[in-house]
Amino acid sequence: VYDPMTALAAAELHEAEAAQRPDWGVGLTWQQRGRAYDDMISMEVTVDLPLFPRQRQTPLIAARRAALAGLDSERRDAEREHAADLESDLADYAALDRQAQRLSEEAQPLARQRLGLLTAAYAAGRADPAQLLAARRELHELRLEALATAGERRRLAARLHFQRDPKPREDTAP
Repeated sequence: VYDPMTALAAAELHEAEAAQRPDWGVGLTWQQRGRAYDDMISMEVTVDLPLFPRQRQTPLIAARRAALAGLDSERRDAEREHAADLESDLADYAALDRQAQRLSEEAQPLARQRLGLLTAAYAAGRADPAQLLAARRELHELRLEALATAGERRRLAARLHFQRDPKPREDTAP
């Protein structure tokens, strides 16, 4: 987005700088008029003189330079914001990855083990059916949480994969 805007601002700056130098031009026209009139030739000479450059050209050049510097600042701000967003998304992805790993390697095996122990205790007549149902519900909730975490992690991975780079790399084709 900023490349065409910067090119336009640079062209306007060059135009303002060119207005400081005198310029001249010559034009020649020939007009073939009706039968009642003679043909006519016109010659035009134009001279642009940069009069009062302090009041006219210098402020315009300063304004164009300021506009170009402002665009450069906006570009740098956008790049910093993009880098911060990318860093935040990468940190979120790492946190989701750790959470998914913790759920699959620690929480679910412990819930399965607890369910197995409660099932054995219920079979022996030492556990309440409510405890057994609560353990099953906890295991199912952990499975659902793991699925939700995996889905969120995949969504974030897709966003990271398809996120546009503000500066195209030199080694890739457009």
